[in-house]
Amino acid sequence: MSAPRPLAAVFAALLVSATLASAPPATAAQNSQLIRSVEQRLAIIGFGDVDASTLSTSQLAALHLRLQGKYTFGLNRVRARQEVKVILDWEN
Repeated sequence: MSAPRPLAAVFAALLVSATLASAPPATAAQNSQLIRSVEQRLAIIGFGDVDASTLSTSQLAALHLRLQGKYTFGLNRVRARQEVKVILDWEN
């Protein structure tokens, strides 16, 4: 059995990378239930003006995970707000 030709391997790699590059990116619009859930939880801690449908999938996932459990009062609320700002890339 002969080894694969270098040109064929390069062509295969280019074909795979072109296919991956042309694939549409994952968007947050694919899961409306997750968007509604994140928007409701953001509103509880004072981020009601955030449109979760404009966030990336990774931001939605991070917010969903962060806003689980107790986060509405005291130091937990302060920490949650700080972490949400980081996830949203807000400086202030």
